[in-house]
Amino acid sequence: MPGRTVFTSDEITKLRLLIQLKRASGSNTQKMLEARMQALGFCPEDFRLDFASLTTPEFDALLAHGSIQTEDATADAIRSPRVA
Repeated sequence: MPGRTVFTSDEITKLRLLIQLKRASGSNTQKMLEARMQALGFCPEDFRLDFASLTTPEFDALLAHGSIQTEDATADAIRSPRVA
């Protein structure tokens, strides 16, 4: 099942933290952290990335390239400018 591509700013922060914790944890803890990322709707496989080797810079690259977006950025893109 595919994951989400639009997240709140808070969810983006949580995902970054989970990725950092995962990189510094043992295998049992990593599985729990992966489950928490999936519960937020983030599935690295959707972007041809592997949970085991996922890094924060890879995650940030998804944001920079627009593969993942924040709700704030999506809302700003949808709003039309006011004409005075």
